[in-house]
Amino acid sequence: MLALWLAPNLFGVQTRGKPLGNTARASSRTPKERRGFTLIEALAAVAIVSIGVVAVLGGLGAVAKTEARARETEAMVRLASDKVEELIATRDYLTAATNGDFQELGEARFTWAAQVYPSGIESLDVVEVTVTREGTDDKTATASALAYTPPLIGGGGTL
Repeated sequence: MLALWLAPNLFGVQTRGKPLGNTARASSRTPKERRGFTLIEALAAVAIVSIGVVAVLGGLGAVAKTEARARETEAMVRLASDKVEELIATRDYLTAATNGDFQELGEARFTWAAQVYPSGIESLDVVEVTVTREGTDDKTATASALAYTPPLIGGGGTL
């Protein structure tokens, strides 16, 4: 019984003077019935896409700034660590200047300052180096390490 009802619909057979099935007549549509985009719809779509593009570009700008800050911080930490190791290896923390810059490394935008203070354990001192970006006091990196200072022997010399 279902087959008898479906058969006329599938083949576009007419019943009671009306066509059945998919018998759309696209050629007889008037210009108002044609589908397309109006100028308002197109402008709305362009506005929405523009807002999305601006948001994405703003996000990329923020990512670029964050990446630049991370690179600078990494450079400062590396320079501080290297300077601590240099001061301890050469024992310059005992006699040399306690501040300077990194001109010799091509990093003139950074300066360093060293502090030496007792660790609380005999013959061990803490050597601490703070690297600061030139012109800003809020951007710093600090590295510290323990340095062994041999005790003085009788005549005032060191081992």
